[in-house]
Order: sequence, then structure tokens, then C-alpha cells
Amino acid sequence: MQWLKNGLKNSTADWKFIVSGAPFNKACRKLIDSGMKIQKIRAKGYDGFHMATGFASYFAGFPKEQEDFLNFIKQENIKDVIVISGDTHHNVMDDGANAGLPEMNASGMSVTGTYLAYFLNLVGNGTMLYQMQDEIWNQGGNGLGNLNFKNAFGRVDIVENKYVKLSLIDEDNEVISSFN
Repeated sequence: MQWLKNGLKNSTADWKFIVSGAPFNKACRKLIDSGMKIQKIRAKGYDGFHMATGFASYFAGFPKEQEDFLNFIKQENIKDVIVISGDTHHNVMDDGANAGLPEMNASGMSVTGTYLAYFLNLVGNGTMLYQMQDEIWNQGGNGLGNLNFKNAFGRVDIVENKYVKLSLIDEDNEVISSFN
């Protein structure tokens, strides 16, 4: 963690990208906590405990360390930090309001289905414990505000050093979701 902090603090880059094999999104903590609340409910061979443990290895499973990292960025006045993450077998994005930092989670390129966000949205709505698109991934993705479950990839466009545009693009080159 100190290596990452030092790298960000000493960077002179206009945009600082943290590329992680696991999602950073701090709002994924709601998925862990919700899974524990519904741990005995079973559907399609899975239960709430499986949901909680499935997200516990992400950054949200380490809330003190995550908060320390976000406080460091704020205290050091480090700007324009963006997270590109994977591991979830679907594609979702947040502008930073929920995640803590703007994040594109793009990891649905080689899976047989990218339904995770859609099913988690159903669980959240059904239990009234969270709203997937409003409270966790507010910029959409597979099954959030659409029924696009195709394999996809993430695209990063840096526009004249003025802004970064993050997009999720499906296998037919259609935009699933995009934001600046």
C-alpha cells in the first residue's frame, strides 16, 4: 500500500490509473453486509453467505485500509485517479460517488454470461437492502438499465488531456454504458 501511495503522491501524470484484478468500489460493502443478512436464503444453488464471501476479498472487504487510502488521496490533494478493475465476470461502472474513485470494472470478455449485476440488482430490489444502479454502480453496465448480457470490454479515451471517457463496449461494438 505504501508503494501505491508513494507512486500516486510523486506522479506528475495528468491521469493516474490504478489497474486492479479486484474491484475497488467501496459500495460493494453493501453486497457483503446484505449477503450476511440473507445468508440462509437459497436460489439457484447459491445463498446469501456465498454472496458475502464472494465479495469479501475485494477492497470493500478491507474497509479500514480502503478508507485510509481514500483519506490519503484527499489529504495529499491527489487529483484525477481512476480505477480500472476486473474479476467479476461482468461490466459495470461508477463515477466515484459510490465507489470512492471513478471505476470501470470490465471483466466480461471470456465468460458464458454477464448476468451478475442483473441478478444482484434483483436480490437488492427483492430484499430492499440496496439499489444496485443507484447505490453501487451508478453508471450502469450489463443488466443495469438494459438487458445487454453480451461479452464486453472496457475502453478508456483520454480527450485532449481535458477529460477521460470510460465506456463498456459489447462484442458487437455497441456501447453498453459510457461516462466522462
